[in-house]
Amino acid sequence: MNMTILENKLLLKDDDKEIGSIIFKIDEKNNTIDILETHVDSLYQGQGLAKKMMDELASYINKNNLKVIATCSYAKKYFNL
Repeated sequence: MNMTILENKLLLKDDDKEIGSIIFKIDEKNNTIDILETHVDSLYQGQGLAKKMMDELASYINKNNLKVIATCSYAKKYFNL
C-alpha cells in the first residue's frame, strides 16, 4: 500500500486500486486546511487505515504549518476539534 498527497486529496492505493482517500481544501491566504471527507473502501475497513492516512496528513499539516478546520467528523475526532 502507498499514500500520495495531491493538490486536494490524499490517496491510499493497494497496487493500482484506490482503497482510501481524504479530501481537503487548503486556503493559502489564511494558512488553513479544511478536511472535508475521509473514506476507506468497505473491503478494507477495520484495519486502521483511516488513522494511518490521517497520521500522514497530520505530518503534512505540521510540515506546512497549517491550521486545521475539519468538516469531516473523523477529522474532528482525530484533531480533538
